[in-house]
Parts: sequence; structure tokens; C-alpha cells
Amino acid sequence: MKDSVLVFGGTFDPIHVAHLVVAEEAADQLGVGRVVFIPAASPPHKSRAVTESGHRAAMLEAAIETNDRFTWDACEIERGGVSFTVDTLRELGSRWGLDSRELFCLVGGDSLVAFRTWREPDTILTLATLAVAGRPGFDDRSIDRSLQGHVHYLETTPLAISSTEIRRRAAEGRSIRYLVTDPVRDYIERQGLYHG
Repeated sequence: MKDSVLVFGGTFDPIHVAHLVVAEEAADQLGVGRVVFIPAASPPHKSRAVTESGHRAAMLEAAIETNDRFTWDACEIERGGVSFTVDTLRELGSRWGLDSRELFCLVGGDSLVAFRTWREPDTILTLATLAVAGRPGFDDRSIDRSLQGHVHYLETTPLAISSTEIRRRAAEGRSIRYLVTDPVRDYIERQGLYHG
């Protein structure tokens, strides 16, 4: 039997320890062999400009280099334009020969609330099982009941860390140590990212 895979897409601007913790916990609970991080080229639900994809990919690679189960894929960056989950799941499921029982898509509870606004949400449900990580303040009573049977709820450690806060702290010259891994912090400092 093929190993199942957990796909974790996001802006990762920058990737931080809460991303890593939720990915590790999700992989353990789902029993997947691989977690594949997918940095978005241009996320559809972000109104602000994002850091150049090469920097975000380099930080992602630095963050996951010590975890053999973690890898990343540049498919959305290479495709360019707005990154839609449905396109990514189609491509990866086909490339890896996986169906919706073997391919999981990690989403935050806050994103699941808006799932019906995503491009082709019903197609997404045929391509992958949604693995939902609760976030601080998440209440699953607001979830569309038609998603039941397509969703696997995860028990994850609630860490209220956000990339927005990390960028703000870096811009103010405050420490981001322990919010990101040391290699990511070193990269941010070397490249002068987020410093206004």
C-alpha cells in the first residue's frame, strides 16, 4: 500500500513553530508517511503583498531540514498566478497516484469556516480528505454540515503564533527567537527581511 501524504499549503511568510507543531501532530494522528509543505505563489485570500517566493521557500527549507518526514514542493510557485487548492490537489494526486483516502489536506478551522467560498470546494472533497486543525477561538458548530464525512478533526496544541505578529516584531527590531526556528531567524536577519 502506498504511503498517504499530508499536504500543507500556505503563505509561510515566514514559516513559524506553530506551523511545524501542527504538521508534526497531524502527521502522527493521521499516520501519514510524508508531510509536503506547499508555499503559495499568490494566495487568493490575502490582500497584502507577500514576500518574494524565493525567500519564503528558502525559509521553509531551512525550517524543515531536520525532519525526515517533512518535505516541500514548489508546484504553486512554478505554476505562478493565484494559488488555488483544487489545482494543487489535482496535480499532486495525479503525480503521486493517490486518491482522497490517501491524500490529506491540512487546513485551519478558521479556513474551514470559509471553505464554501473556495474554488470548486466539492471537487476538493473528491480529491482529498480535509484534516482540520483547530485554532484559538475555533468553534466547529459554524462548519457547514455537508462537510461531515470529508473532514478529519485533529487534536492539536493551540499556539497563538502568527506570521503577521512575527513580521511586525521583526520590523520593530524585537526578538523573534523561539517563534521561528534558529535557521529561519538567521535567514531573516541575513536577508534583512521584514525590517521596514
